[in-house]
Amino acid sequence: VSLIMAAVAIVYLYVQQQQQIGVGSTKAQIAANAIKTAADNLYAQGPGAKSQITVVFPDNYIAEQSSLSYSRILLRISMPQQGTTDIVAFTRGNISGTLPSAGGNRVLSLELLSTGVVNVTSS
Repeated sequence: VSLIMAAVAIVYLYVQQQQQIGVGSTKAQIAANAIKTAADNLYAQGPGAKSQITVVFPDNYIAEQSSLSYSRILLRISMPQQGTTDIVAFTRGNISGTLPSAGGNRVLSLELLSTGVVNVTSS
């Protein structure tokens, strides 16, 4: 009986870990797509257009390895026992700026500059 209980506990922990991995990567994909959509909307409005969005970055988000450059939004997340994985989205035009320094609910300000680049700042 105790052997069966131990096996059930191990399986439970494995399933729980896999669900957390899935939730983290899903949150990162939603975050990248939210930034992409907001940036693309600004391109349609023209220079000077501004927007603020609230984005949820997952707890396993690695800020120092994530970036905004050219038309790429790169969110790197840690994957237990698997290293890291990249979540990527591409905007219609160039994007630059800073992403949040940690996971959680974050407010991002976006502005389409006269140069045609969407600048992102995190508060």
